[in-house]
Formats: sequence, C-alpha cells, structure tokens
Amino acid sequence: MRRIICGILSAAVMAAMVNTGVYAYEPPAKIWDSFNKYAAALESNDYENIIKYGLIDISILVNEPVNETTQEWLCARYQNIAEAYEMLGDYENSAIMYEKQIPIAKAIGWSDSVKIAEAKSLHYKSNIELYTKVNGSQVNFGAVNEQPGGVLFGISADSETDQTECSMQLVYLEYGDTRFDWINAVLKAANESGKAIEFAFNMPNQGSDLASVINNTAYLNTVADLLAQYPNVKYFFRFGAEMDIWENPADPEQFKQAFRVTADIIHSKVKNAAMVFSPNMVSSWDRDMMDYYPGDEYVDWIGLSLYLMKYFQGIKDRPADEKYLEVVFCSGDSAEPVLMLKKFIDEFGDRKPIMISESGASHYIRTVNEYDTQWAATRLKMLYKYLPMVYPQIKLIAHFDTVIEGEINDYSLKDNQTILNLYKELTSDEIFIKKSAYNTVNVSYKHLGDTIYTDGSPMEISAYAHVFAQPDLKVNYYIDGNWITSSTEIPYTSTVDMSSAASGEHTLRVTCEAGGREVYSEEFKVIGQGGGTQQEISVYVDGQKLSFDQPPVIRDDRTLVPLRAIFEAMGAEVSWDAETRTAIAKRGSDNVSIQIDQKQLIKNGDSIELDVAACIINDRTMVPARAIAEAFGANVGWDGTTKTVTITTA
Repeated sequence: MRRIICGILSAAVMAAMVNTGVYAYEPPAKIWDSFNKYAAALESNDYENIIKYGLIDISILVNEPVNETTQEWLCARYQNIAEAYEMLGDYENSAIMYEKQIPIAKAIGWSDSVKIAEAKSLHYKSNIELYTKVNGSQVNFGAVNEQPGGVLFGISADSETDQTECSMQLVYLEYGDTRFDWINAVLKAANESGKAIEFAFNMPNQGSDLASVINNTAYLNTVADLLAQYPNVKYFFRFGAEMDIWENPADPEQFKQAFRVTADIIHSKVKNAAMVFSPNMVSSWDRDMMDYYPGDEYVDWIGLSLYLMKYFQGIKDRPADEKYLEVVFCSGDSAEPVLMLKKFIDEFGDRKPIMISESGASHYIRTVNEYDTQWAATRLKMLYKYLPMVYPQIKLIAHFDTVIEGEINDYSLKDNQTILNLYKELTSDEIFIKKSAYNTVNVSYKHLGDTIYTDGSPMEISAYAHVFAQPDLKVNYYIDGNWITSSTEIPYTSTVDMSSAASGEHTLRVTCEAGGREVYSEEFKVIGQGGGTQQEISVYVDGQKLSFDQPPVIRDDRTLVPLRAIFEAMGAEVSWDAETRTAIAKRGSDNVSIQIDQKQLIKNGDSIELDVAACIINDRTMVPARAIAEAFGANVGWDGTTKTVTITTA
C-alpha cells in the first residue's frame, strides 16, 4: 500500500515547488504569513495552530483558481486539520474536515486518502435515531426463504452450546470433501425440527478452486443431490465466502462465473435453496466487493462476515502513523455494527434481504493475552439490539461459536459464561424466531423520523445512539426542556410520558451523556393531535375500511392519509421516485404524481392546487384525502362527528 500523500509534503517543500516553477501558479502574497505559521505548527505538532492557520489558508485557497497546486494544498490542509481535531478529541469537527477533503482527494486521485477520509467521517459523526416497536414487518422482498418478519438466529452446528432455541444452524463443507456422514445427520435433524441451514460452501484453495467449480460440475451435482434429500430444510447456500479478502485472490470474473454455475445447479435441484453472496465486512485495501458480485438474478440474499475486534490484527500498541487502519478496518472504537453495515445497506438494502453469515465479538485476544468481557458484551448488545432495529432488511444472524487453534481472537460463546448468558438473553427478544424457521413473529421496529405524532399516550421509544469512542452512554429524553426519563442500556428503551405534548407543537430533546457530561444531543419535533385518547380517523373506500401502519392525522384542519394505501385501495399502481421524492400513481389512462413538500398534484400534466403540502410521517407519504381521491374522480365525504372519511370510486 502506497503511503498517504496528504501531509507528506511540508509547507516549505511546496513553497519551493511553487518558486521553482514546478507549477505555473503564483499564490497570493497574503497567504504566506498563515502559510509559514501553519508549516511551523505542523513541525511542532501544535494542533490548535494547525487548525487556526490551516483554516486561514483554506479561506484564501478556496477563492483561488482551481489547479494542481491549490487542490493539493487544500487536500493536505483538510486532512491535517482533521487529524489535529482528532488529536484534540473533537471528532465532530474532524468528521466535517474529512468530508470536505473527500471530493478534492477524489478529483486529484489520492485514493488512499479517500478511503481513510470516508471511514473516519463515517465513524466520527455522532447520531441519534428513534424507533418504536410495532406489529408487522417493515421490509419484505419476497425472496427465497425470506420470512415476512423476525430474525432467524443460530450458531455453528458442531457447537457444544445448547441449540434448542435456535431457528438455524451453520454448516461448513470444503469444496471436494466427500465425508458427508456428519452433514447428513445434521440435515436429517433439521428436516425434522424445521431449523434452517446456512450451508457454507468454502473454497479451501480459494481462487485456485474456481476453475474446477466451473469446468467439472460433478461434485456440485453430488452436493445438490445431498441437500435435495431433505426437502423441508430452508437452505441458505453461501458460496465462496469472504472472497474479497482471500490470500490466494480470486479473479473477479472467474468468481462470478463459478457462482453462477453453482447457483444454476442448486436452484434447479434443491427445494427452498437461497443463494447467498457473502463478502467480508471490509474488503482488502485494494479490492472492492462489488467486483465479485455475480448479479441480482443469481443472488437471493446478501450476507457478510461481521466480526467485532478490539485490536486490528491483534496489535494493541499500533504506531501512530498506522492508527488509521483501526478505523478503516472497523476495529477498536470503530467496531460498531450499524456503521459497518452501512455500505451494504446502501448498496443492497432496497432489493435484497440481508444476513449476518458469521459474527462474534472478541472477548479474548491471544496475541496480547488479554481478556475483555465487558468490551465484547457491549459489542454483542450492539449486534443483536441495534441491527434488527435500524436495518429491518436483516433477517438472519449467525454466531461463530467455534474456537480455531492459532486464531488471534476468541469469539466463542462456550468459553465465556458471561457472554453465553448474554447471548441467550439477547436472542430471547421477541423479534428473534425461535426453534424453527417455519415459525413466525409479528413484530418489528418503525423509524420515527424527525417528526413524532402523539395523542398524549405513553410511547415506548428506543434509540440508536452513536458517539465515537463512547460506547457506554446514558440517553435522556426531555419534552420542552423538562426531563422525562432516561436509559443506560442499549438500545436505550424508555416509556416516554407524552401527555404534556398531547396538543400543539413541541420539542423532544434526546441527549447522550458519558462520564457524567453531555456529549451529544438532537431535537425532534412532536405534534400533538388533541388531549387524552384521540378518536381514530377511519377511512372507507367503497365501503371497505382501510387499515394503516401510519394512521391518518389532521393538520391545518385537513385530513392527511397514507398515499400508497389510498391509491392501491382505489386500484392504482404506485411507484416512488427517490431522487425527486415524488409518488407516482397510474389507474387506467390517468397518471397522477405528487412531490413531497409541494402543494401541487399533477394529473395528466395538469396541476391541481392542494390546501396542505404532501409530507413524510414515519416513512410514509401523507397527502390530503380529498385531493388524491378527487384526482381519480372519486366522491369524498367527511363525518366530523365520527371522524370518518368515505371515498366512493367512480
């Protein structure tokens, strides 16, 4: 890996390059005072003056012509200022500087700097998101073996840990191995119990095995025939896991071809078999997981290995100039599951269910002979509490309950009674499917967004709270400045008394404390919909009462209803343009669209003025009932006494 360019060139060297004519650019005279003071601050590690004079330089350079010199100077300053903020413990401002560096670093080809800046800006930014538990599923793609709601969970099938409550098991087979007796026994038991099987089909020689997979399919057919003997098993066939970190690298095109050959055989022969594309949580420095992706038509589920390590590569006291590796490779303070998964959710979360193919939190590090049960316990809570709440696309979590001789980290459950007990407690949550993959649960988490609507009833709220290097937080909930409740356990669930916000507009302030002081806070708007228990607004379409996961609300004396539910009840096809935030519906020859925060509805190219703008409430597009109904020529009635909307389609 080449060294990072930013920061290597000293101010004096850059000045010399300008003066000797390497660049055909003459800096403004006013820059030299701050330029020299910035250079002196760099030399002496004077972090406050690196920030002070670096920012002055930036204020001058951003108004200069865009050229190689100004871009490199800007890129270097943003990075050095970001690093200075890091050293001062100000991660929020560090993240801001790294974010500003990224587009410049991309433009001038400083790829290593881009990778580091993207990782640090992601992890250093604080965040609070609020959720509440609801009945039903938030996401369902209809994929092979995808349950409507809940999360399958389990461990390695050969583990000594009691697996009675598990709804899945993890089985490994090395390519070419024909010793099927043990696997047959596991599959037979799963066929009877209903447990799902994550079938990890590994390449022992990594990239060297792929040609054989492609050119000689006899072994693949033998494996498929083996699995087909047990038709009641829900299989998750994970081919060539962690291909993006293989020591014997795979040729991306060859890997994709091998995956496709395997998918064709497994899909043709094995009932209930889902093909899983499963890279590592972080690719090797010079690789990209997407280079190996065989295509949506061959992949049913996305998986990944998610291991939470206290020390990257088991190195405790890493040199200062290598500390960035801990952030890039998500170890130590950056071992945060929600952020580790973000790129996977961004890439696949709109079209594929996601599984954690293998996981664990290291409670023992052999290279330094260090035990840290508390560190592992906190990360395990993040894994099992945060992920199903923040990412409803996650439908399976497998734990690697196996000790491998010579491995740096011990992730096993059986070797640490505290961790084992915690695992059992975490997976007892009602969101996890117990005993059989054919069982169901009817619970999930709904993201509350920036605006919360209440009738004054108590509301159970959970928080995803992230403050870098502060894993143990106290989260407080305030309404209009008055403390209501707090929690110290991930995911910081509290029953919030909303009676003071039953009507009118209010503010819910959520704060994070660490070490007895507030380290971060965010505010959310609360809109009360009347004191006491609010009468439900009912909506009938052609005599049929509709049900909603986000109930209708009254705003500015207008009834707002979930757009999709109303349109679909009227027989319209609905789509969503995320880029323009526009809902689009078609019924017969009529085409209707409405954009969020706009008071115009467009019907067949003509604009219809609305009294209230369309908005998003709890991830649902809300629009005036009368306007959308009339867009399709329906008759709309309102009974204020019973709070009932009646829609009769033409």
